[in-house]
Amino acid sequence: MLFYGILAVASEAATIVVRPGDNLDAAAESAQGGDVVSVEPGTYGPVSITNRKHSESSYVLITKSGTGTVTVKAPAITTGAALFMEECSYFVFDGIRFEGGMWGMRIRLSDHMIFDAIEVTATGQEGVHFENAVSYIDMLNCTIWNTGNYRPKWGECIYLGSAANKSWWPDYTHHIWIEDCELSECGNGEAVDFKGEVDASTLRSCVIHDIAPGTNEQYNEGAVVLQAIEVDGLSRRDNFVENCEVYNVSGGRFNRGIVFMGAGNTIRNNTIRDCADAGIFGNTWKDKGQTTYVFNNTIAACNPNENIPAEMAVSRTDRENPYAPQSWHTAVRAGPESPQCIVTARRGTVRVSAYGLNGRSLSRDSAHGRTARSGVWIEVVEYGTRSIVSKRIFTR
Repeated sequence: MLFYGILAVASEAATIVVRPGDNLDAAAESAQGGDVVSVEPGTYGPVSITNRKHSESSYVLITKSGTGTVTVKAPAITTGAALFMEECSYFVFDGIRFEGGMWGMRIRLSDHMIFDAIEVTATGQEGVHFENAVSYIDMLNCTIWNTGNYRPKWGECIYLGSAANKSWWPDYTHHIWIEDCELSECGNGEAVDFKGEVDASTLRSCVIHDIAPGTNEQYNEGAVVLQAIEVDGLSRRDNFVENCEVYNVSGGRFNRGIVFMGAGNTIRNNTIRDCADAGIFGNTWKDKGQTTYVFNNTIAACNPNENIPAEMAVSRTDRENPYAPQSWHTAVRAGPESPQCIVTARRGTVRVSAYGLNGRSLSRDSAHGRTARSGVWIEVVEYGTRSIVSKRIFTR
């Protein structure tokens, strides 16, 4: 189980328990800031949340309860989304599967959200689409596969921003953080498509495999693509693709690993192998002459390993990523070794000042001798039948 946030006065927040047969859509839509929507395993209908804005200190958590799968399923792959959100802020989703719909997740005009341990599958087009000026979204420990079943050419696992034919273009989606995700089998789309106006976003430590990008009518040019800027006068884009593993890219029209188009951006410390075309490819289409940093990538068994035109502005020096995941939430889970071990959701084991569960408590110094590599010191107390984080003591 994940325990999120700081609930200084637990009685002010409600826990909404949703069981199979209940209306999860209504529960999610009606939740107030600070509420926890606890969803028991089962299959539920699609969820649509609009015009729900919360805050850093009072956000809504929608989380799986117990073992088994919580599936939010759209009835068809030709329309709609399993999860649709518009004009929303400060939501956390944990441990939910989104299945079916034209989109598994379609998020518009929204900001400050966390998607942790999410699964997305069996969609008609994109698995996840962040569009129309979405900002500050983290996707952590997620798995997305089997997308593009209705329109394979638009089957991207994750699509950031919008194409120029949209009425709300240019789409300045920014500060998207994608980490520790597995992306595969996305029709003939990219695993991740950064449109040219997207900025300050990161794809880190993801495993991307079995991608077949491109058709005779669609220029999906690689497993990961950093698109060209199409707005005159727009400054260099500063997105990062780093520490990812990309492999088995074949079966499409353009079977490349990572593609960039002269908009800037950084490609660093990735491992790329077994691409039927180039491992890293530079495309001069609408090249704005912005410097792209291409550093310390390991490439093998591609054809060729690298194909970057000499006229493109490329630096072989490193560029550190100045961005980070959001810090307004705290996420810890009981560790797999024992119920007394606490680890952070994505940052490793931590020591705690106090940990209460089923009447037991552990001091910080006796928490199985586990030293914090990163994360938080917390106090956990029992409230009703569940444990909650009641106080954040120290963040590191």
